[in-house]
Amino acid sequence: VFVARLSADLRTLHQSTYLGGSRWDKAYALAIHPTTGDVYVAGRTDSKNFPKTTGGAQASYGGGLGDAFVTRLNSSLTQILQSTYLGGNDLDEANALTIHPTTGEVYVAGVTNSTNFPRTSGGAQASNRGSDDAFVARLNSSLTQILQATYLGGSSRDYAHALAIHPTTGDVYVAGITWSTDFPGTFGGAQTTRGAGFFAPDAFIARLNSGLTQILQATYLGG
Repeated sequence: VFVARLSADLRTLHQSTYLGGSRWDKAYALAIHPTTGDVYVAGRTDSKNFPKTTGGAQASYGGGLGDAFVTRLNSSLTQILQSTYLGGNDLDEANALTIHPTTGEVYVAGVTNSTNFPRTSGGAQASNRGSDDAFVARLNSSLTQILQATYLGGSSRDYAHALAIHPTTGDVYVAGITWSTDFPGTFGGAQTTRGAGFFAPDAFIARLNSGLTQILQATYLGG
């Protein structure tokens, strides 16, 4: 992975940094903490020696074909303040990251093939229902605790690609694609049934409470 900081007019490169271990590492999402200016990066790693995971919420590689990771750097990109793995016994990938505007908590979403993704007990969906489920995880700002996580998906493949926090209610909105005809929480939604054929996915949007313990509503979105 690399992270680079440029001037606002994109004419000056102020600082860059590598970020990774001895195998492959990929970054897919980035956010800036609204008060500290710290830089958060999320993605997927196959490195069992990813930097600065000691003391993180999940200090060790979970297994399988790759773990998601989340890293916090200072705003000048001169220090890795903390990293954490995020994953279970199979493939896990973080595709989206956002920071709660008032609590500073870090929300991460992506896809998991793991049946033991961390901290899903008590979540809105405690178990994996298909081969690939979306996931959403909530961590403290220092990345030393996974406060809650949840699976999100039906009996087929589901991938989360985007994530946002409502600025007043704190509700969590997740968007992605799904092949599942039984995606959770779609009853009463804007589009209650999947529009696509067997081989094509529909988009989905889901709304969860800030604690990730409830799916408040979901909807398919597609033709």
